[in-house]
Amino acid sequence: MSDARKDSLFILMLIVAMLFWGGGWTATKLVADDAHILVLSFWRYFVTFLALLPLVVWLKKPVRLSGRAAGITAASALFNTAFMVLSFYGVLYGMAGAAGVMITTLSPILTSLLALVLLRQSLSANQGWGLFLGFLGGAVMLELWLLEPAVIFGGGNAYFLVSALLWSFVTLLSQRSHLHLDPLVYSMVVAGISSAMLLGFAWEHDVLGVLTKGWDFWLPMLYLSLLSQTVATTIYYYASGKLGSGRTSSFMFIVPSSALFFSWLILDEQPTLWLMLGGACSLAAVYLVNRKKRG
Repeated sequence: MSDARKDSLFILMLIVAMLFWGGGWTATKLVADDAHILVLSFWRYFVTFLALLPLVVWLKKPVRLSGRAAGITAASALFNTAFMVLSFYGVLYGMAGAAGVMITTLSPILTSLLALVLLRQSLSANQGWGLFLGFLGGAVMLELWLLEPAVIFGGGNAYFLVSALLWSFVTLLSQRSHLHLDPLVYSMVVAGISSAMLLGFAWEHDVLGVLTKGWDFWLPMLYLSLLSQTVATTIYYYASGKLGSGRTSSFMFIVPSSALFFSWLILDEQPTLWLMLGGACSLAAVYLVNRKKRG
């Protein structure tokens, strides 16, 4: 398969992953009040680990962690865990509708800036304008001009800002992980370490209590674990090593539009004109960032 066709395949897979992530914000809203945040985070990672383990065994993927690989996976697990917990807190205490917009708008921008500084990666004019257009789309969706700075940066919304930065580091680490580990193994190990880290904290909050809950809890929880985490995040890890952290993170601009669609479909939340205009800007940003120069 040619490099161009491989890139096209990864782009298609990323689009599917971003659709799953968009639905994940709706699923998060459905379960956020049903158990403690640490319990929800533990089960999300633990179910992901259980789903990936037999796949890694069946495909006979080697699980050998060198010193560098162990450091990368441990750091990624730490950032992943903090990201997950803070995201849940943000949905509970911030503007829930802003979660999928603020994190997915800021993270691609921060990732590109960090890659520019830490990895010495260049930023083309198309990428620069695309990131600006993505930021503009997020601002329009949030109707940022109507909000006071204290509202944007205070309260639960501060969790979203920190989460965006944490996910930027996750993206950079996943790009580096390709030098040491198969992405499927990397995703499994990160999920395993994250669930182990969370278990001690979640235990005192009745971590086993969710086993008695019905399908109204477990259907969105399984969506979060299997589709949003196991499938979508593993695709994201794969793509970051093939397309680079900057291009891969730019696809996060798709998530607000995807979240908007699922919120309308499942929660009957009616989109406003500003949401649709901002979503169109964000989709245009993905195209611009990934557009290749002619000639």
